[in-house]
Amino acid sequence: MAQRVVIQLTDDLSGVAIRAGKGETVTFSIDGTSYEIDLTATNASMLRKALRPYIEAGRPIKVSRARADRIKIAGGARTVNR
Repeated sequence: MAQRVVIQLTDDLSGVAIRAGKGETVTFSIDGTSYEIDLTATNASMLRKALRPYIEAGRPIKVSRARADRIKIAGGARTVNR
């Protein structure tokens, strides 16, 4: 017997369900702590706009290979077949 598992992401800021392809998981870091947040495309854009002045004034750092290879989750409902 096959199982079908559907994962529905919810915007962590607004609580709205994220439709397939209409959001993303955003990873950011501050004060030595890394965070992930699931956001609709609109809220992800707003986050980037709010951080833009700080990103432009800052300097990038090298990311470890293990972190760079990590798979990011795309927003929206996804299906996993088992």
